[in-house]
Amino acid sequence: MGTLPATGAGYRSCFLRSSTRLVAMQAIPRPSHVGSFHRPESLILSRQLYSEKKCTIEELRASEDEAIRAIVALQIELGLNVITDGEFRR
Repeated sequence: MGTLPATGAGYRSCFLRSSTRLVAMQAIPRPSHVGSFHRPESLILSRQLYSEKKCTIEELRASEDEAIRAIVALQIELGLNVITDGEFRR
């Protein structure tokens, strides 16, 4: 049957059965992220202020919204195939 082509760096092989022979295909790996991202300092400060009753829940939510918009934009820019809110509301 011959040899299957080697995979290039950063690629993984996928083998499909076509009738009675195996066919090698190159697949580009898709990056993804599962879980929390590190919270930005602005969000950490907002949570601290809220716990000290120095800001309102609306101000905390606005800070969370801003941080989530930024982390979503970063994930899109990086080409991640699964987008999360970074668990910034936890």
